[in-house]
Amino acid sequence: MIPAFVTMAIYYGESIKRGDPLEWQRFTAIIIFILAAVSDGLDGYVARRYNQRSRLGVYLDQCGQRFAFERHRHIEYQQLESIRS
Repeated sequence: MIPAFVTMAIYYGESIKRGDPLEWQRFTAIIIFILAAVSDGLDGYVARRYNQRSRLGVYLDQCGQRFAFERHRHIEYQQLESIRS
């Protein structure tokens, strides 16, 4: 889901730069982000419930969370910059 989220976020950022923001791209990115967060939470719940853990899983989970957080922060920054100009 992360590649789809990043793609929609980039397209939305480009539409802001053009001066014609396409809101459907923003809402699509938000929906994808929410679905990714819910599926990550569900995955964590199942792993804890059945006591399943691997070093790779721990590493990938941390990378995914950091990436999603940083991308979300970047989108918010882009929106703030578009409001200022």
